[in-house]
Amino acid sequence: LIYLVSAAALTPDAEPQSLCVFGLRQLHRVSLRARGIHSLKVNYIEKDHQTETRRKGTVEALKIAIEARPMESGLSDSEEFSILGLHKDIVFFIDAGSRLPLQISGHIPGIGRVDLKLNEVRIRHGGGEKSQAGEDSEIAKERLD
Repeated sequence: LIYLVSAAALTPDAEPQSLCVFGLRQLHRVSLRARGIHSLKVNYIEKDHQTETRRKGTVEALKIAIEARPMESGLSDSEEFSILGLHKDIVFFIDAGSRLPLQISGHIPGIGRVDLKLNEVRIRHGGGEKSQAGEDSEIAKERLD
């Protein structure tokens, strides 16, 4: 879902996009709604094959709200949608230029509001490079704290 939100062709004035997402026990209809561009403070490390760069400052990020409804099923009680432990008021902040997921925010029951911020990203450049043993084939690998 993180990749799909980052790659979605959403702009601040775009129509919402819907998709179906599997939870633990049932399907959920998830709607992605752009909620404008917001300034967001960032502090993460960007790594590629040869360099490591600290990205620190303020960037323009697209705020995308996640709205989920369980689809009808044979379950006696519906499952509440969650991602990374977040259950309510889930929003993604996506870098408007690079499409990196910079922050995911929401509520965790019993804890309250939580902001998961990008700490490190490894950029994999395509085109002719052979991957080293043990490396995965993802274009970008994010570690969220």
